[in-house]
Amino acid sequence: MNAWNRAAAVCGALALAGCQVRTMDGATNGFDTQMAFERLKTMAGTYDVEFPDEPEHFKVIWDNVSGGHAIVETLNVGTPHEMVSLYYLDGEDLAITHYCGIGNRPLMRLDRVRSTRDEYFFEFDRATTGIDPATDAHIHAAHFKFLAADAVDVEWSFWDKGAEQHQKLFELRKQPGKFTAGG
Repeated sequence: MNAWNRAAAVCGALALAGCQVRTMDGATNGFDTQMAFERLKTMAGTYDVEFPDEPEHFKVIWDNVSGGHAIVETLNVGTPHEMVSLYYLDGEDLAITHYCGIGNRPLMRLDRVRSTRDEYFFEFDRATTGIDPATDAHIHAAHFKFLAADAVDVEWSFWDKGAEQHQKLFELRKQPGKFTAGG
């Protein structure tokens, strides 16, 4: 077996074992965080969101900022529950810092192994937030499901006392003609 075949066999075995295999272009298991970030940037715009269990509509605004190096998502615009999430590339990671209405700011990173072209999975990064998931209430995960160019479902997972308490699904449907300054 030549060196090329040995390297290919090792990479294949690692991939099957669930390990990350990094390619020369920065992709992990074929998933490129730069491509994922660029796709999130296409979400720039205004969304009206309805929830079956709540009587009012909520507005969500996505805006590309800082010369295209960050994305600001404002949830529940103009309400007492308004929150901001910042999406950005952090080295080889795609990260979210969520400035929550309960007063903390959990950091989540894209799970490049679980994520696919049409589904992104973000998981809590306990190393940098000062939030103890065993005791502190916080947003712990986000799941993006791209349905069409103007339709994305985003499900946020809220944890307290070491376990998931509930999930909140935002069915984002872009409103024609209602774009933000950076979008």
